[in-house]
Amino acid sequence: MDEQTILAELAPVINSLKTLALVALDMEDAHPLALPEPPEPDKVAAYEQHMTAIAQQVNPRHRALLNASLRDYRGGFPDRAGKYLQELVTSFSLILLSMD
Repeated sequence: MDEQTILAELAPVINSLKTLALVALDMEDAHPLALPEPPEPDKVAAYEQHMTAIAQQVNPRHRALLNASLRDYRGGFPDRAGKYLQELVTSFSLILLSMD
């Protein structure tokens, strides 16, 4: 799978993580020491399926970022999960720029 296809696959996931992160950061009524709630099992399963499909098609050195994203998503940290994907997208963008 080429970088452009992977970027297209990641775009909707990153957008959904941004939405989840905004919801998770609405801590107005939350206790200051409260931990975030993990996402619903069906959302975790869908995210895991998506990350697994992409991980099978990327260079092994990029899999660590996908695995870290999945780990943090499962733990209820969509903002951190999204940062790993943004790092992956940035590395792909640099690869594409170097090819020009």
